[in-house]
Amino acid sequence: MLYFALSYDGLEQWEPPHEAEADALAAFHRHQRGDKGFGPALGPDGVAVLATMLRERGYRVDLSPSPWQLTQADHRLIEALAEGAALAVSETGLLPEAVVAEWFAARCRARRVTIGHVDLLAIPPG
Repeated sequence: MLYFALSYDGLEQWEPPHEAEADALAAFHRHQRGDKGFGPALGPDGVAVLATMLRERGYRVDLSPSPWQLTQADHRLIEALAEGAALAVSETGLLPEAVVAEWFAARCRARRVTIGHVDLLAIPPG
């Protein structure tokens, strides 16, 4: 049996959203898919690819959404997530630094945040 909890699935909703949200999230995902020393990474596609591979090998696979639902009470976690994402987006060079800075500041002020995750349970054949 295999169990993977809280695998990031790429879905994010920040309220209120920033006008650069779609571009910044695309840059963040591009960064996640970059080579981490073993070739290109799967980023937010990882859990779906794993599920397909396991099913092809006869496993029964169950996927269950497990999104993080954050509010202002979680402001420290929100700020940490915003900081990590802003650093990754900045490293891609796909957005002007001023836009990244504004986007980061807007994310730090978020009132509600949903970060998509999926739990995967795989039961081997037989």
